[in-house]
Amino acid sequence: MKEKLLKEVIVKSQTAIIKIKGDTTEFTADSFKVEANASVEDLLKQLPGLQVDQYGNITVQGKKVKKVLVDGEEFFGDDPTLVTRNLRADMIDKVQVYDKKSDAAVFTGIDDGVKDKTINLKIRQDKNHGVFGKVELGGGTDEHYNAQGMLNAFKGKRRLSVYGTTGNIAVQVWALQTDKR
Repeated sequence: MKEKLLKEVIVKSQTAIIKIKGDTTEFTADSFKVEANASVEDLLKQLPGLQVDQYGNITVQGKKVKKVLVDGEEFFGDDPTLVTRNLRADMIDKVQVYDKKSDAAVFTGIDDGVKDKTINLKIRQDKNHGVFGKVELGGGTDEHYNAQGMLNAFKGKRRLSVYGTTGNIAVQVWALQTDKR
């Protein structure tokens, strides 16, 4: 018997692009091509069965998506566009689409028949941190001015939000919100 020593072996495997687990459809995010620095909204536009309009409203198979969660939890509030327009597509590992029971049904354990289309974004472990925000400034005649700002930071389950508004035509408001789960 003759033996032969191999220098290297390359094992290639393919994972399913789309998996259906019960009522959940799961998409492998890196299987869909998007531009560099694309937002999650750009990624969602590539997924079959999902549509995103110019205002950021998402529909799945004709039903409006009410919530976009990040790792199963709300991400700085319940506005889906806050997630889809501020997180980068390359941060996402999986996109899960499912029908979520109403909060009342989850709380009481009694199914009320109300189910909302929900998207859950599973973040890659090495990308589960970031900072985003926006600033708006305005000025006018008679020395009128107005300024608003918002800064959000996250790392793992910790979240920090700072937002405020000031000016001589509006009330001054500053707030700090932290959420450590």
